[in-house]
Amino acid sequence: MDSRKYLQAFVYFCLLALTLQIISSGRAAERKVWEGFLIIPPNSAEGSLETPPIRIEGSGNLEIRQSAPLQDRWLFTDLALINRSNGDTIHLARELSYYSGTDYDGRWSEGSQRDDALLAEVPPGEYMLQIEAKTEAKPEGLTDHIMLVRDAPFWGNFWLLLIGLFAITLLAAGLAEQKRKRSLYSAPSNR
Repeated sequence: MDSRKYLQAFVYFCLLALTLQIISSGRAAERKVWEGFLIIPPNSAEGSLETPPIRIEGSGNLEIRQSAPLQDRWLFTDLALINRSNGDTIHLARELSYYSGTDYDGRWSEGSQRDDALLAEVPPGEYMLQIEAKTEAKPEGLTDHIMLVRDAPFWGNFWLLLIGLFAITLLAAGLAEQKRKRSLYSAPSNR
């Protein structure tokens, strides 16, 4: 089998994986469960928020989305999602940071004003979200927008699958090429 066949098989498997991912993402309910804001006052380095009870229904993942208008600033959040019926707690520590500027190479930026954390399986029930936030104290306050989304689409496994398929394709093509070269050099000669 020559290299083109392996490349062709790789493309077909990628198209199949993409089709399945699009179908899976299209079937994701992506229901907003709760949305709110954590406000850090001007000249303060800390803020906290405790939500009222949040009802999470159905099965599937839960995504915690955060966004804040950061400019040359960081925001660290310590989140605890607490099941009110049994006390089970999921702890997360997340950091957002965004810096930008100009130097001899031109404009640059690093970090992000958004963060998404995906919890694989959160059982249905009544929960409470507690958030402790820290940042650097500045004259302008800071508002962290937080949203909980049930059954969010997930693309991480798709990218891992593509990387795996690519690695397998390279390995198979390399082994086939080695076999072909060995067969050329070990063929009996007609003298």
